[in-house]
Amino acid sequence: MIKLVAEGVVFEIKNATHGGNDSNKQILWNGDGNWDELSDLRLKTDIENEGNILSRLMQLEVKNYRWKDDPDAPTKKIGFIAQDVQPLFPYLVGEMKYQDNDEDNDEKTLTLKYGVFSVLAVGALRELKQEKDAEINALKIQIQELKNLMLMK
Repeated sequence: MIKLVAEGVVFEIKNATHGGNDSNKQILWNGDGNWDELSDLRLKTDIENEGNILSRLMQLEVKNYRWKDDPDAPTKKIGFIAQDVQPLFPYLVGEMKYQDNDEDNDEKTLTLKYGVFSVLAVGALRELKQEKDAEINALKIQIQELKNLMLMK
């Protein structure tokens, strides 16, 4: 455990690995309660829209659980199971050697990039709004057609 207490502290991590092979990135924490990551368009390439987010998110179940190493914890945790996320969003699942693993055991433990789920939620809301807007427009047309039929009688 690392415990730092200071006033006006800014943490900046350079050459960070953010899961997989995303090296040479920077993250910053300036005391506002958020870790800030680089997101400038000028630093990005090969940009594509992420699609089909809503239907994939709807396949995930939010779970309550206790950690096996703390079965008597007074409250349960909430989250996802990495193995459930992996087939739907493989880039959100990473691997690490768990601290309790045997030194001789090379087995990796799965991790999740939970911060990305907020971005996916925005994408899913956009998809849902587009679906509902299309449904509303279709219903408006049907209502107008029914009104026109009633006026003809």
